[in-house]
Amino acid sequence: MNFFTTFYTFIQNSVLNMVSAVTNDISASIAPALVTFATIYVMIWGYLHLRGAIEEPVMEGAKRILLLAVILAVCLDLWEYNAVFIDFFVNTPTALSGAILGGTTAMTTVDGIWGKGATVADSLLTQGGFFDGNIGFFLAAFLVYILTGFICAYMVYLFVLSLVAVGLLLAVGPMFVMALLFEATKRFFEAWIAQLSNYALIIVLASIASKLMLNYLDSYATQTSNLGAGVTIADSAQFCVACGITLLIMKQVPHIAAGLGSGVALSTYSTLSRAVNWGKNTASGSLYQTARGFGDAASKQDPSRYLSTTRNMANRVARPIVNRFSRGEEKTGGKIARK
Repeated sequence: MNFFTTFYTFIQNSVLNMVSAVTNDISASIAPALVTFATIYVMIWGYLHLRGAIEEPVMEGAKRILLLAVILAVCLDLWEYNAVFIDFFVNTPTALSGAILGGTTAMTTVDGIWGKGATVADSLLTQGGFFDGNIGFFLAAFLVYILTGFICAYMVYLFVLSLVAVGLLLAVGPMFVMALLFEATKRFFEAWIAQLSNYALIIVLASIASKLMLNYLDSYATQTSNLGAGVTIADSAQFCVACGITLLIMKQVPHIAAGLGSGVALSTYSTLSRAVNWGKNTASGSLYQTARGFGDAASKQDPSRYLSTTRNMANRVARPIVNRFSRGEEKTGGKIARK
């Protein structure tokens, strides 16, 4: 089941349809303002021409007329807008990504890693058990599921967020093309191009990182899944470490793209850091409540609805063990005979 490939294809088609619809609406909305600005542009040029401030009237006039015609054609009729901007910043990075990955897409690799990680986790689950002392296999299986799913989700999140960011910028593109009319507003167009380049580079750089790290992770997942029922906790731990290293490297891709595109790093709202902190806080809190539950069992305190679920569960699990040790002490005890 190619879930990630299907999801990314759906998002890509939705972004393209959204860009096409929004650009048409914006083009129709800015038409009166653009005509007004174009009139002001011609009036200013004519005023400068009358003052003799233009050294080469013919060449300068031809250049200004050509620039004005291109801006009006792009902003009003979207002349070559889809072919130049949308095709270059949406389709070209995806095509280049496929060429870098040898004809396959990054989503195909992600789907493969998810499938093989699930195979490893299933092999561990078949060896686990609550009553035969193999609880560690269950914990290892859940850890493999979590880390494999997390790295696949983060990879897809990076691609999708870049694609959506490019789509949002392209949707408002006619307004920034209109900024080319005056020297004071050209910087808005330059900033727009820089942001588009930044987000397009993220897809390309993420593909290069995928070719290096995801292929390694894919081969490691293949080796681990081929072990079948012979997979051990140590094998799953090595696979989890490989997932963690790959995730840390992929986290640096937005910052590298920002440096190359002279833009700002694509904000993932500290998703990775927040997830790690949440996991750390949850684990420490669960361990604390579990320890208190064991203490309640040792002191023979009954579970209460006012206590946490983890604490009550630990109390119930540890209660039979405490009772067993208590009965053993009673059997080995005796009375001291008095003379």
